[in-house]
Amino acid sequence: VYKRQGMEYNELISQYGCTWLPFIALRREYKCTCCCINRPVLTVELNYNGIKEQLGYVINEFNCCLFSFAIHERKEEKASYKVSGDCCQCGICCNCPCEKCMRAVFDMYDCKNYGKKIGEIKKIWSTCVKECCSDANEYIITFPGAATWRQKALFLSAILFMDLSLI
Repeated sequence: VYKRQGMEYNELISQYGCTWLPFIALRREYKCTCCCINRPVLTVELNYNGIKEQLGYVINEFNCCLFSFAIHERKEEKASYKVSGDCCQCGICCNCPCEKCMRAVFDMYDCKNYGKKIGEIKKIWSTCVKECCSDANEYIITFPGAATWRQKALFLSAILFMDLSLI
């Protein structure tokens, strides 16, 4: 049952005439993580007409020198895609308007196709006011040409998970 501020969904409809339901739900359970033990997982679910279907999940993999995220479609054991980027990029650690600090690049790989690079995600620097006054980040994603809407939803979920995980 969908709840919003302690109210059941049926109560919201009767009280406000609201018929809004979340389309894609992202769930990340709290885990006490230490290095490679008990890595965080983001589950991506599709909610449509009261039916919940798992689109897949994203795992924040442990790697000493890379930010690495494995994207699994549905409940597959092996990762379908991987997103990774160097953790020492200036665009991750520093918010300066200089050329090096204005971007961070994460490459997307197809695990089913021998690790072929299929796209990239760029974290870009916006404006001075936005960078100084908020913690909102901007990303540009280049989707693979043949990506379905389900795969695009998983890639966007991976970006949100990355944004929560970055320094």
